[in-house]
Amino acid sequence: MLVLSAHGVTPTIQAGQLPGVDVLLDKYVEAVGGRTAIERHTTRLMKGTYAIPTRNYSTTVEAYARAPDRFAFHMTGKGSTASRGFNGTIGWSRDFSEEGLHLLDGATLDADRLEADFYQPLHWRERYATMTVTGVEVLADRRVFVVDAVSPASRETMYFDTESGLLVRRDLPRYRGFQRVQVYFDNYRASGGLRQPFTIRIVWTDRPFMNIFAFDTIVNDVKIDDAKFNPPRVR
Repeated sequence: MLVLSAHGVTPTIQAGQLPGVDVLLDKYVEAVGGRTAIERHTTRLMKGTYAIPTRNYSTTVEAYARAPDRFAFHMTGKGSTASRGFNGTIGWSRDFSEEGLHLLDGATLDADRLEADFYQPLHWRERYATMTVTGVEVLADRRVFVVDAVSPASRETMYFDTESGLLVRRDLPRYRGFQRVQVYFDNYRASGGLRQPFTIRIVWTDRPFMNIFAFDTIVNDVKIDDAKFNPPRVR
């Protein structure tokens, strides 16, 4: 069943029924602000902290994004040199455990290219060959619809809150350099007419390890130097 809202058409899901994928994706787009609000922005700057709780480690971080397909994050704390990015063609990483600069290739490059899509929520239908709503589960204290998404190159599971429609978790084989992880999206707040997750928790499925990006500010449509997305010079 569909009902009209101030933004356009907002899907309403009847109790006891599994929604179709299109209804679920449309509800998510409306929940974050609507297609018009998503497409209005072309850049995004996020500032906050990056933490590894199991190692008692924390540093400041800045993340940059630009339409249509550029993304990078840079650790900015004292003594922090880790960074990662995709400039539309080249994917690269300068990790704490790496010597110098590492250029991405293969499945890792493909995964970073897809994650760099600035308008990713609007392109999931085209990105995946099949998307199937498989059921309802409970995550923490919320009920979620489970979506199995499959493409020739990848497979992931998405979890959407049954009440708000917001995306609360993704299970992926690769996410920004991490492998076999559950990615949680929390602390949604308004920014530039959009509701965005200010906290992203990356939980490893094969070991007790977690990475947390906790952003204090998210600002849209700021000027971003091309150098932020390009591989850094290695000294």
